[in-house]
Amino acid sequence: MILFRQKDYASSDRIFRTILDLSEDVGGWYFRGNALWGIGKNLMIQGHHRDAMPWLRDALGVFESVDARLPVATVWGELAVCHLGLGDDGKALELFQKAAQRDSEAGAIPNYQVALANIGNVYLYQRDYLTAIQYYRRALALAREIRDPVSIKKWTYNINLAYARIRQSVDEQHPSELDLGYGAVCPLDFTLAPTKFPPPIHPRCMCSMSSAK
Repeated sequence: MILFRQKDYASSDRIFRTILDLSEDVGGWYFRGNALWGIGKNLMIQGHHRDAMPWLRDALGVFESVDARLPVATVWGELAVCHLGLGDDGKALELFQKAAQRDSEAGAIPNYQVALANIGNVYLYQRDYLTAIQYYRRALALAREIRDPVSIKKWTYNINLAYARIRQSVDEQHPSELDLGYGAVCPLDFTLAPTKFPPPIHPRCMCSMSSAK
């Protein structure tokens, strides 16, 4: 995970492939599953979504074979990122929702908040900004609960970005012709979001792999 965060993908890939080779001799599911997952995640982070999916599916098969419930949920999330990157937002939403339910049932709050924020990202992609905000707010509440300052900053940014895109929609349409479906004044400062909108901060790198079932 350190190499992921340092963006040293080449070194990370070599390590995971070495672990994969060694897992053939060591046996067991843990090293093989995590090695397959790591290779796929490396590719996913770099935007090689189509190339990442076979590795992630193989990892999913390993984890499902031993009912490793949290790792399965994590891989669902990684596959969802790939589907979203390839434009299949429907499949992405389905997988993110499955991951969120699994993480919630397991009480894995750090992963659960990530899954909720990812669901928010799908709705942002679909331009359903109000629904996106609802999920970002749920993720933000959990981040505050576990005192995760990095996530608090990320989800707050995404909330402001969604509000800013609502404002952009208002600016582009005649106000009398636009029904936002709500009457509350935005409680966040629009100036926190940039005028030219980059993508939302994606939580995909924050999910932790666990061997817990």
